[in-house]
Amino acid sequence: MVYTLSQSFKVEYTEYEEIEEEFVLNVAQLQLEDAKPADTVVFEKPSAIQMRFIRPLFIRALIEGRLVGRVMVDGGAMVNVMPTSFFKKLGKDEDELKPTDTIMTDFTRSGQQSRGALMTDITVGSKTLRTAFFVVDADSQYNLLLGRDRIHANECVPSTLHGKLF
Repeated sequence: MVYTLSQSFKVEYTEYEEIEEEFVLNVAQLQLEDAKPADTVVFEKPSAIQMRFIRPLFIRALIEGRLVGRVMVDGGAMVNVMPTSFFKKLGKDEDELKPTDTIMTDFTRSGQQSRGALMTDITVGSKTLRTAFFVVDADSQYNLLLGRDRIHANECVPSTLHGKLF
């Protein structure tokens, strides 16, 4: 459900520039037109230390004996995802995909048909498991996305706080 504010709300943004690779402060103030100064709500951007804990969890893995960086662990994803660009880097052919009628839906509820599923061995740490990846046409910041399917099969607990899998 989405709520929108009427035009009677005034939003002021205060932005500071990046200094020595850290953002000093970004503040957004929401003030009701008829409100008293004490009714002002201030939203502050987390500090650099706090920002460290809200980054995505990226790990390295071995897929078919090749070291792969930028493997994102996402406890909110139901399935494992492989972008088509990485599928091609592995030298795979469309014939190796198992046909599927699965429609992948992202957080914006936009969906797209999966090209198919690829079964492959992936090693994370000392565990090697046969894993199914849904191959999708997507621009991504990751090479592979490991969802709950892989997390539970590997019996691990992801921690963005520690930046590790336990």
